[in-house]
Amino acid sequence: MSLRRLALAIHGAVSTSGPPEPRTALIFVLNSAFLRPFHVLAYSLARVRTLTKYPIIVISEDAAVFRDPLVRAVTDHQILAGPEQIAEFANISPERVREDLRKGWIAKYTFLKWLVFQDYGYDRHIYIDADIVALNDCEHLAALSEHDLYGAPVFKRDLIIDETGARRPVVEREQRMSAFLADGNERSLNSGVMVINRRAMEPEFRAGLIATAESKPYTVEQAVVRDFIRRSDRYSMGALSSYDNFNHGFLASLSAPTQLKHLDRVRLLHYVGADKKPWNAAYIDDPTRIERLTDSLWRILERESRTASPLTRRAAQRLDRLEKRAASPAVEEAVEDQL
Repeated sequence: MSLRRLALAIHGAVSTSGPPEPRTALIFVLNSAFLRPFHVLAYSLARVRTLTKYPIIVISEDAAVFRDPLVRAVTDHQILAGPEQIAEFANISPERVREDLRKGWIAKYTFLKWLVFQDYGYDRHIYIDADIVALNDCEHLAALSEHDLYGAPVFKRDLIIDETGARRPVVEREQRMSAFLADGNERSLNSGVMVINRRAMEPEFRAGLIATAESKPYTVEQAVVRDFIRRSDRYSMGALSSYDNFNHGFLASLSAPTQLKHLDRVRLLHYVGADKKPWNAAYIDDPTRIERLTDSLWRILERESRTASPLTRRAAQRLDRLEKRAASPAVEEAVEDQL
């Protein structure tokens, strides 16, 4: 499986690098709402010819994910999260989670990411959120072994907003961004990209995360991971470069020439934010929306992905049909009649 087939279809070759690191796998957690961005992520990795030689694990509570042609074609291990796995998260409080992001069955969907901290037969997992695209080579992620977990720092609001809540001048934003990219912040963690080594797959690791999350309300699951590891005398966390998980919203706060300069170095571009995804119809149709370079970049990659190979074409056409069917009033009425 892996992304070999897709890379071969695009380039006629799998990778520009040497042999894969042994016992390493790519791992993803997603539901049907993220199938389209997952198609683009898979295409972007194959387009760059990076991380294409590793087996792929997909975890979902949504069985429909595994009927997707692209998911079926690239996945080595399909993990359907059932009631027993989901029940592990039952006592995590949603109190501080944004109300529109709460789920009836879990405090927030991103807590389900913790199923990546489990032994599926590999010594290293490279986890990447589905709302990310690859722009440059990422093979270095497969060689990180000194720490149990690696993640990139969070882009903080004060990079662009001052103490009064006003937007900083663009020159100051760019200066602060340069300093942040040089130094990072090892005390923070964005879990959108993680390298997970063997000890973080121990049952005790996820049990510790859940116990920490149950001890007080949290807004996001990544803060739990950070707090648990910081207090642990067994586990350690290493820092990835911000270019391994670059927040596209912060990129858009810079001047266009500076954006282009950084995009040349960004390896994984992360479309952070629940309500400003360039594939969400409500955002695309918002008359107050300001067009961002990163929005255009995603849509270009999406168009390319649709025709990259017969497989991606078939997968995109199937998603088109499903979305059209879901939007059909006749289908909605039929569903209502069954309730």
